[in-house]
Amino acid sequence: MGLTPHQQIKFDEALNIISNSKRLLIKGSAGVGKTYLVDTLVSVLSKKLTGTIYCSAPTNKAVLVLKEKVSNYANLQFITTHAALKLKRNIDFKTGDISFKPSFDSKYPPLKNVKLFIIDEASMI
Repeated sequence: MGLTPHQQIKFDEALNIISNSKRLLIKGSAGVGKTYLVDTLVSVLSKKLTGTIYCSAPTNKAVLVLKEKVSNYANLQFITTHAALKLKRNIDFKTGDISFKPSFDSKYPPLKNVKLFIIDEASMI
């Protein structure tokens, strides 16, 4: 299955944005093909980029959904967004508040050698 003409336009725009910028936001209603577009982008960029590509989501369940829908490549890793950013969850058992704090060695900062960082369901972060 190929891209629709509209998706092809958006795909070309996305490649252009990625080549000229550090950020790309893909948004749209459910079922319009956002994940399919991400899969197509990953298939092209995994061959062009020499470093790691992270495909992430806020929860393990959402990462599993991504794994089902996005093709796997040698330089692609599926990971929760918090793990990719090396954030450790802390729970205040008195108040029930949950917070995230950095948890990494300065020799190995978050996203080291990561060339592309995809966050699905970013609105949930």
